[in-house]
Amino acid sequence: MKRHAVIVSIKVKHNNLDITRLLKIARSLVWKVRKELLNESNGDELAPTRKRALSAFRSLTQNT
Repeated sequence: MKRHAVIVSIKVKHNNLDITRLLKIARSLVWKVRKELLNESNGDELAPTRKRALSAFRSLTQNT
């Protein structure tokens, strides 16, 4: 039910902070649902939603 409430709140143009305070849920859930809705509206074109692994980040930032 929380997911549905988040979707309805997003559709009526509430921002993430208002949604989290109203529904008393984590911001990460709101962010994920918003990202999934964005992917659906792009015609199943997947946007990157996964965070980069820490090891990949370290390999990019190491000074050799």
